[in-house]
Amino acid sequence: MMTKRTLVVALSIVSLFITSCSSDDGPPTSNLTLELIGLEPLTGGASYEAWLVVDGEPVSINKFSSVGTTTVFPVVTTTLESATEFFLSIEAPNDADPKPSKTRILTGTFTGSVA
Repeated sequence: MMTKRTLVVALSIVSLFITSCSSDDGPPTSNLTLELIGLEPLTGGASYEAWLVVDGEPVSINKFSSVGTTTVFPVVTTTLESATEFFLSIEAPNDADPKPSKTRILTGTFTGSVA
C-alpha cells in the first residue's frame, strides 16, 4: 500500500519530510528524510537520535552523527501513520539504553500531516 504524508518542522536547525516508498520484503515502509541545516556535529562520541511518539511511547527511528547531508530513515508505514509527535535527542556515547535521553533539541506535534 502506497501512502504519502508530509511532515514539515520549521526550525533553523532541521527540516523533516516524509515520503512513501514500497517494500517487497516485510511490511510497507516510508522514508523519513531529515534535511540537516545548521545542525552542529557532536563531540566526544555523542550522537543524535530521531524518535516518533506512537500511542504515547517513544519509538527510535535511528541514531546518527553525520550532519552534513540529507539523512533518510526507512520507517514502517503504519508506525509513521500512527505517530503523534517527532523529536530529536542527543544521546551519550555508547548509549545502550532503549529510552531517549532528556536532552531534546527539536520537537513537533502532528496536526494532520504537519508537525
